[in-house]
Amino acid sequence: MVRINDPRDTLINPELQLVTEIVNYVILGGSLSVFGMISNIINMVVFYKQGLQTTTNISLFALSLADLLTLVTLFEYSIWMNPLVEFSDTPVNTREVQYLITGWPNVCFTRITCLIMAFITAERYINIKYPHKAKQIITPKRTKGLIFIIFVISIIMVMPSYSSIYYDWKFYPRSNVTKIGIHVINNGTVDKYSFLINAMLGLMALFLLIMFTSLIVWQLHLMVRRRSARTSDPLKASSSREKKVVKMVLIIATIQIFCTVPSIAFSFVCLLVDGMTIIGFHQNTFFFIWSFNFVLGGLNSSVNIFLYYKMNSKYKNTLREMFAGCSGLSQPHAQLRSDSIYS
Repeated sequence: MVRINDPRDTLINPELQLVTEIVNYVILGGSLSVFGMISNIINMVVFYKQGLQTTTNISLFALSLADLLTLVTLFEYSIWMNPLVEFSDTPVNTREVQYLITGWPNVCFTRITCLIMAFITAERYINIKYPHKAKQIITPKRTKGLIFIIFVISIIMVMPSYSSIYYDWKFYPRSNVTKIGIHVINNGTVDKYSFLINAMLGLMALFLLIMFTSLIVWQLHLMVRRRSARTSDPLKASSSREKKVVKMVLIIATIQIFCTVPSIAFSFVCLLVDGMTIIGFHQNTFFFIWSFNFVLGGLNSSVNIFLYYKMNSKYKNTLREMFAGCSGLSQPHAQLRSDSIYS
């Protein structure tokens, strides 16, 4: 199977690329996206039932929404990249057409997820550092406003690519066929700036996430030391709640960093290496590497339900009540409020 616009990029073996993309884009990407979409819908329902009056529930609801949108685009991508679709007789070049429909939206929602997660860690730090002033500093209204701004700015950042790329009929001499593909204005200069802007936006989000996570861990360490100095049993001073906080933030930071750094790094590679674009000479390598980034993005957007269930007792209770109610075994409802992801 030869792609209609294959530029004969020899960096990646064609057979290896085909197998890798089927595994990453179609099998892993498709499976993660389906599971993740279901799990994030469940997350959104849980937080909605608990009430969107608290800053934490508002943030987690928005995070689940961003993850859901990320996984919707990943699911669409797994369809476009399926060989049964790509090598069919459809009048479109699926590799190119998906770029604006699923590629850039996926990048956009991934950045939104990272920024919201950075805000959540900042909120947790303020609650620990300034427990008596936190509710005055971060209010539900301000939280909604900031999350709205995050969505708007992230969407605006990808708009330049849509202004410099359009769909039209395109002749592919290697295969002697004409299909709908993308046409790039100004040699793709504007699109490269979009890569740079989104890479910098992701870098900023990661920096904030790492910084506030480190500050949380340090503040909790100081709290444990102060309590240890006032008790004869240092082990009792380190409460199970504090241990959960440290464990939770470390897990969140590790997963987010591990899954986001590769895509940001490769965005800079695309800027520095000539032809590392969707229609450039190194397009085969471009799609090969991005296949791994998409799987990591899907993983990052799918695992939160396990973290919430394991480390948030109120989330667990609400979820159990939901399923008990669906099965007709619900007990008298007790109103639940989740003031903290780390409860």
